[in-house]
Formats: sequence, C-alpha cells, structure tokens
Amino acid sequence: MTTVAGRVARRAADELQRAHRLWLQHRRIPFRSYFTSMHGWLWIIAALPSNWLNIRLRKVFCVE
Repeated sequence: MTTVAGRVARRAADELQRAHRLWLQHRRIPFRSYFTSMHGWLWIIAALPSNWLNIRLRKVFCVE
C-alpha cells in the first residue's frame, strides 16, 4: 500500500533525478540551485520522516 509520503518521495526523487541530469548537461548551474527550486525543497522535505510533515504534505498536495 502506497502512503502519501511514499508518493511524494517518489515524485520528488524523479524530479531530483531529472534536475541532476540537467545539471550534468549544464555544469554552469550551481548546486545551490537545488535549494532555491521547488523539487529541491520537496526532496529535502520528503527525506525527513515525521507525522507532522505527513500531515502538512497531505494538506499541501490534497492527496489521499
């Protein structure tokens, strides 16, 4: 059974992989751009397991 956090984590991981491929193609992009982009924050949030975050993510993504 897939949880909300699992779905969000998988989506964020896909976004991060896509961003990493772009970064490899264009090495001028600094690594800190991960922290100013939405998928970077999604990956950071998804990497922090907690009930509070799960509740917040449910409210943000409205996924049940």
